[in-house]
Amino acid sequence: MEYRSALITTREGFTFSNSKVDVKLNRGYDELGNPYNTIRLKEVDGFINFHYKDRLLRSDDSLSENDILTKLLSTGTKDEQALINFFHEYGFLFKSNSDKYALYSCDELFGVIRRITQLVELIMEIHNDEPSFKSLANNLIQLMLSYPASVHDLSSEGNLKLVYQSPEHQIRKNLISIGALSTSPDFLLEMQEKPDPDYQYFVDEDYSFQGNYQYYDSIDEGMQAQHAFLDYIFTKTSISSVKANAGVKLTKPLNIRPNKEDENVIINAAKLIIKEEIDYHTKLISPVYDTTTMLGTWKIPNLITAIYFSIFFLNPNFEVIKKCANPTCDGYFDILNTNKRKKYCSIRCANIMSQRKYRETHQK
Repeated sequence: MEYRSALITTREGFTFSNSKVDVKLNRGYDELGNPYNTIRLKEVDGFINFHYKDRLLRSDDSLSENDILTKLLSTGTKDEQALINFFHEYGFLFKSNSDKYALYSCDELFGVIRRITQLVELIMEIHNDEPSFKSLANNLIQLMLSYPASVHDLSSEGNLKLVYQSPEHQIRKNLISIGALSTSPDFLLEMQEKPDPDYQYFVDEDYSFQGNYQYYDSIDEGMQAQHAFLDYIFTKTSISSVKANAGVKLTKPLNIRPNKEDENVIINAAKLIIKEEIDYHTKLISPVYDTTTMLGTWKIPNLITAIYFSIFFLNPNFEVIKKCANPTCDGYFDILNTNKRKKYCSIRCANIMSQRKYRETHQK
C-alpha cells in the first residue's frame, strides 16, 4: 500500500495524509477472569487528508470544534467505542498492517491518550492567570515518574512488536539508578518471589535529594530543578506505588498551597518536562525539499507525531483547551483566550448543568 508521510508547507499551514482503517472490537478475559478488550485493525484503501493552520483538522472540515487534538482527548480513557469511532474518522495513530488485521490493547492505547491529556493540561495550566498548582503537580508527577506509555502489535504470541513508546524521563532513570525507585522490596525477597517489573515503590518516604549532597551536586541544573520539585512534593505526600497501567499512586491526595518560591519550583520543573515530551515526539519530523512541487515539506511518520506537532504550535496566549465542566462528560474543547468563561463543550452539556443547578436550588 502507498504511504503518504509528509506534512507539506503551504500558505494555509500544513497538510497531512493518513491511511483509512477498518477496526473491530474484541471483548475477552485474562487468566484471572478480568475483562480485557483489544481491537483488530487493518489499513484499507484510501486516505484521510488533514490540514494544519491554527489547529489540525480534516481537509474537508473547517469547524474549529473538530480539532483533531481535542477529539482525541475527548475519547477519554475508558470508552472503547469512542476510540474505535476516532480511528474510523481519522485513521490510526501509528502505521499498521495493510495485509492482515493487527491486534492492539485498548488499555495501552488509553495510556497514550492519558499521557497526551496530562501534557496538554500541564501546558494550559501554566498559562492560566491563576494556575491550579494541585493540577500542575499531579500531572507533572505522573509524566515524570510513570512507566512510559507503550503500544504493541499483539498479533504474534511470544513475539510482541513494539509500535510506540513515550519517553522515559531522565529523572525517572536517575531515581532507579540510585535505588530510590525500586522493583525489589525486601518483603518480596524474603518470600522468594521475583520482583514484578510492572510495579515499583519508593524506597524511603523521608528521602531528600537536596540533602544527598554528593548526588545532588553531580547532576545538572535542569535535573536539580526536577529533584527540588520532588523534595517539595514529598513534604506533602509520598509514593505508594508506580504501576505500568495505573501510573503513580500517592499515599494521600496532593493538596498544596505553595508559597511563591514553591510555585516557581513547580513551574520550572513543569517547563522542563513539557520540553522533553515535545522534543521527543517531534524529533522524527525532518524538513526536506520536494523537487516536484518545488516546496518545502516535513516528513512525518504517523498521526501521533502530527498531533504532537500541533501541540508544539499551541499558543495558550491566544487559544485555550479546556475540559468540559460537566462531570459526566469527557469532552475537551478549544476557545479563544478572550473567551475563558466558556465552561461547556456543547449546548447540551450547558443545558444539563443548568437543569441540575435548578433542581439543586429548588430542592433546598
